[in-house]
Amino acid sequence: IDPAKSYLNCELISLNGMSLEDTILGIMHTKGVDLNHRTNKRKDKGFAIEWLFTVTLGYTGNHLQLYTDCLSWLKTYFPDCPLVHAVVHYDENEPHMHVIMVPLEGTRLPASELLSYRGGSKTRLNSLYAAVGNKHGLIPRTSLTGAVKKAAAKAVIEVLELRGIPTVLQNAWPPMKACIQNN
Repeated sequence: IDPAKSYLNCELISLNGMSLEDTILGIMHTKGVDLNHRTNKRKDKGFAIEWLFTVTLGYTGNHLQLYTDCLSWLKTYFPDCPLVHAVVHYDENEPHMHVIMVPLEGTRLPASELLSYRGGSKTRLNSLYAAVGNKHGLIPRTSLTGAVKKAAAKAVIEVLELRGIPTVLQNAWPPMKACIQNN
């Protein structure tokens, strides 16, 4: 983090001078969540979910528009879950956005269910790319297999060799090359 660039950060959803904790507790109170219920007293109970939206280094599109569109998608994807804070950070290498969401379903706080660790994350990611990715020239990460993987590894190794990386890495080059070929 470069503190000299922190002034560039842009809040898309502000806390309006309140603490994050007070904002979240206020929403839960308003929605009728019983914080004294046994399920809400568990040590691992999720009262909020933080989402991080980022792109790979070198993205040349409009970060603010991209993250504004991601925020709109998140509101649509989880319509019953209040978004309490969203900030785009420009004080690091690549602009990225943090969003804090209260995981509500009626008066329940099913954070784990909403995160959908069992297969739901792929569905969620596909939805995000369909709604936002195409508009901003982004494509989902894919795993290479078979001949395509082999050709890609060969191309990477050739570029590294042209740039003299084996000489720079010396003894570390053989395991690095093997890693590229295998992974």
